[in-house]
Amino acid sequence: MDTFTEYLPILISFSALGISFYFNYRSYERDKKASQLNQEQFRTIKEDTAKANFLAINPSWFAKRMGWDNWWFGLLTTNGQIIGIEKIDYFSDDGKWLTVSLLTKEEIEQAHNRPELKYVTAVADDRRTASVKVSNIVMAFELVSS
Repeated sequence: MDTFTEYLPILISFSALGISFYFNYRSYERDKKASQLNQEQFRTIKEDTAKANFLAINPSWFAKRMGWDNWWFGLLTTNGQIIGIEKIDYFSDDGKWLTVSLLTKEEIEQAHNRPELKYVTAVADDRRTASVKVSNIVMAFELVSS
């Protein structure tokens, strides 16, 4: 019994050392995995930011499709209104402004009769031109399908 009590502190020390090494290794692996995930998330955020910056300074993401086509489109703005347009006539050199041809209230009702939505339309058939700030546009879509 004396030999067991002599080696008990050494046995406890080695057990504690083994447990310490085990948890240290587990922490290292967890931190390494978390670091890789953080780098991937940062890379994704960086790519998404680059895409957002491109869209903010380049209206071509929807202007190329809508600029030369006479159709009925909707531009959803940051305040929840929908601008009903027939086409994009011009966009500024810096890409921050669009000159559009608005749809009339009658055309909107004919194309997309949803009175609960807030539409911006032309006040009269002969007063259709408007300027729209690109940074206020959240989404562009067709009001009618072919």
